[in-house]
This record gives sequence, structure tokens and C-alpha cells, in this order.
Amino acid sequence: MTNVVNPPWHIRAYRTIYGACIQLATSIRILAGWKITMSQAQNGQEFLNQYQRTLIRIGVHATINNHLSTHYIKFFENFGPVYGWWLFAFERFNGMLDKVKLSGHDGGRMELTMMRNWLMMHLLYEYMLSLPDIPSTRYEREFLEATIQSEGRQQRGGMMTELALPC
Repeated sequence: MTNVVNPPWHIRAYRTIYGACIQLATSIRILAGWKITMSQAQNGQEFLNQYQRTLIRIGVHATINNHLSTHYIKFFENFGPVYGWWLFAFERFNGMLDKVKLSGHDGGRMELTMMRNWLMMHLLYEYMLSLPDIPSTRYEREFLEATIQSEGRQQRGGMMTELALPC
């Protein structure tokens, strides 16, 4: 571990860590349902609490989010199922926008650069959805994947330009 900037300092009990991951996954599976009873919410909260206790026992640093998650049951009582109030999708999209390179193009207008990136990403997604759903050969799938990967690395031109042009 000499090439690691910040090596982990917690106990490396792999079975314990695996058990904690199972507790977390079980908790998420229960809590993320579209319909949930208070009894189910309490069970999910208990799995989450067990996960938290395991992390503390093996020495993993807890954050404020770890503490806040111990109070989810109150949110279920007040707001109902999580699909109505969790912000995973927004956080995911914010993370995607955070990766956009803002190198001063377009006169330094950050909003325009981010909008163009967002639009290109969604045009490519819609294009991929519109492709025919026919069986393809392994060669065709590999070629398409390689094309998408190579075009996605370029800043302009290629597939992105093709997608932006109206038919």
C-alpha cells in the first residue's frame, strides 16, 4: 500500500465489511420501496442502524450523513415513501454536470457550456434508444461501443455533430 495517498486505517475484517454491505443493501431494498408500511420502515431503519454500528466497530469514520440516516423513520412518518423526497436523481445529475470541463470557451459563459454538454448527452441517449432492437453480432456491438467511446472523448465533431443536425 505504499502507492496509496490515504491508506485505509480501519480494521480490514473482510467478512465483517461484507456483512455490513449486506445490511446496507437490505436496508436500501426495504426503504426505497414505492409503498412501505411503518413496520417495514422500522425494519429497514434497524438494518441501517446495524450497518452504522458495524462501521463504528471496525473504525470507519462516520460523517454527518451517517448520523442523519439514523433519523429516517421520522421522515417516513412525516413524508411517506422515499421516492417522493430522496434526491438521488438530482445528486446524480449534479455530479454529471460537475464533470463538465469549463475551460473558458464561449466567452467564459459557464451556463452555455453546461447546457451544450447536457444537450449532447441527452441527444446521444435518445439516439441510442432509437436504434433498432434487432439482434446484433458481437463484432457490431464492439464496433458501436468503440465508436461511442472514441467520439465521446472528442470535444467537437463526429457523432455529436451528427446528432445535433436536424434531419
